[in-house]
Amino acid sequence: MGSQRNRNQRGSSSRLSPEGVLGILDAFYQVERAPALWVDGILEAIEPTLARDAGIGAILYDIVSDTEFRIDAIRGRGLPPGLLQAGADAYRDPRTWPSMVSYYRSHLCDTLNEPVADSRMQTHYAGSLGGQFIINGADGSGKGCAIHVFSSRSVGLAGSQLEVLRRIAVHLATAYRLQQRLRANAEPPAGTSGATEAVLTSLGRVEHAEGQARSSHMRRELALAVRQRESILSANRYGAEGALRARKGLVAARWTLVDDYVHAGRRYVLARENEPSPRGLESLSRREQQVAVLAAHGRSNKLIAYELGLAHSTVRVLVTRACAKLGVGSRSELVVRVTALQSGCVTCA
Repeated sequence: MGSQRNRNQRGSSSRLSPEGVLGILDAFYQVERAPALWVDGILEAIEPTLARDAGIGAILYDIVSDTEFRIDAIRGRGLPPGLLQAGADAYRDPRTWPSMVSYYRSHLCDTLNEPVADSRMQTHYAGSLGGQFIINGADGSGKGCAIHVFSSRSVGLAGSQLEVLRRIAVHLATAYRLQQRLRANAEPPAGTSGATEAVLTSLGRVEHAEGQARSSHMRRELALAVRQRESILSANRYGAEGALRARKGLVAARWTLVDDYVHAGRRYVLARENEPSPRGLESLSRREQQVAVLAAHGRSNKLIAYELGLAHSTVRVLVTRACAKLGVGSRSELVVRVTALQSGCVTCA
């Protein structure tokens, strides 16, 4: 029993090291890999740090409409025999799509200990699985990547654990969005999604900038972000929470820092344009759209600020403006309104 208990506790996020966090994030941002290889790399990075004792799985999905849910890939590592295929069959069954759409739209990180309704998966849950937790990389575009971590026992997550996993989910969503954009265009032209708009040294000096990165203010923002990133890489004084705080989802709600490379003995960091692109909210400004959609997908203002790389006070103002423009008086009404507008947009797309 002792060894079983140790295996169940393996990867507890409350004891997750900064090295473990950064290893997972590094796997996320290997965005130039083909999708299947990208997912396999993520599962390999997650296994020694977050996995329990019954395997891990991942799906790349697309919410086409309120009643249509597609999977682009499904992968697994260390799962009970037959579970991956049973899951794939369930995801491809139109009868499950409305519930899948509802779940993946509304959950960023969650535990699931109840028996699943789908008969194809009940045998696996009853025989070897007691629960799971889910890290859902969704940004409101409809496309997402979800990681399922399975356990032979029921799973409970403390508040601090959930905060770590939510921030990891933010990076998963950010990385998958960029991965999709780079797959669509291997070398995006300047000013388009995924384009490299700045090149910085590992010390934060801007070597090249174009587009919005040319302004002195944005150059300072990028330089500071790179220096913060490098301080985490070169020091062990941060816990997992500190490592995540210093590496936000985006810089100035626009750039993802990825693609380190070495030239003439010096290491460089690329800042790629990677703004979220919500649909169906044309009456709002771009920033208001981004904040409103993330709020509708369950993010707190604090987490939205982290995801977009904005000040918490800025997010609060943007939420207030979005409410006023959409004619709603509360955050809960904003969520309902944005969900309705986006559902109509996706259905008609």
